[in-house]
Amino acid sequence: MSGANRKGLTLFFSHLLLRPQMGIKIFPVLHGGKGDDLVSRLPSDIDAVLIGALPRMDEAQMAKLLSNLIELGLPSYSLIGSHLVEQGALVTAVPFESWQRRTHRLALDLAFR
Repeated sequence: MSGANRKGLTLFFSHLLLRPQMGIKIFPVLHGGKGDDLVSRLPSDIDAVLIGALPRMDEAQMAKLLSNLIELGLPSYSLIGSHLVEQGALVTAVPFESWQRRTHRLALDLAFR
């Protein structure tokens, strides 16, 4: 399978999370670019937000997003590092340095294929 034309993203998580008795629903909200208001597209019945990579979002937009999440009382978990915790996200398990190192490693892997 050639990687040149891939355009999809898969999220891996346990099927146990989606069992009806667990009561967990997953609502993806995609970021389209500068000026895209993610908070206005959040479902009204969510309890928390998982923040992934948002490369088109500048620092001011991210600060506004985190501020709005705090204002709404929604806990946020950062998948991209502790720098978002410093800006207002509730928690992360990924140190900032680790994210930078992984990104650098991925770039090198792609460049030397």
